[in-house]
Amino acid sequence: MEHNVKNFLAFAAKCKTEPDAITLLTALQEALFLDAPDLAWLDRQNDDFSIEGGKPYVHFELNRVISDHYITTIRPEIRDGKMCVNVATNRMLDGHGLMSQRWEIAHELDEDILPTSDMTMAAVALRAKRIAIDQHVTLLEMLGVPRAEAQELCKKLWKAPA
Repeated sequence: MEHNVKNFLAFAAKCKTEPDAITLLTALQEALFLDAPDLAWLDRQNDDFSIEGGKPYVHFELNRVISDHYITTIRPEIRDGKMCVNVATNRMLDGHGLMSQRWEIAHELDEDILPTSDMTMAAVALRAKRIAIDQHVTLLEMLGVPRAEAQELCKKLWKAPA
């Protein structure tokens, strides 16, 4: 069964307490992992939930460590009754990968997906993955790798491990 964005937004509209927000966060994660198993292997971090102004705010991050200096993050969130998925490639300024204490957006590689209510989570996840791959390709191009080679390599690097 595919999960639609509108179902999550309808559920979010009913959330009034922190336990409701936890349930929303868990349901969002489970739907993403069921509908987009090729993202489920990414490192999940920074799960968070709260109630802001009577509405839930939930988010989590899926991280693809490119190196100790670059990490691409896919960050689904529901806030103020809307869903957004941010895809950003970060440059880790201290070179400690996921343990870095200082980072910045790398080379303006930052894009928001604002899914329509009729989109499925699978479609949202596929779009996020395509953006993440494009950002990775851009990094490799900056190093002098020809675009076609970078695209082929990144498609392989973004596949779930066997």
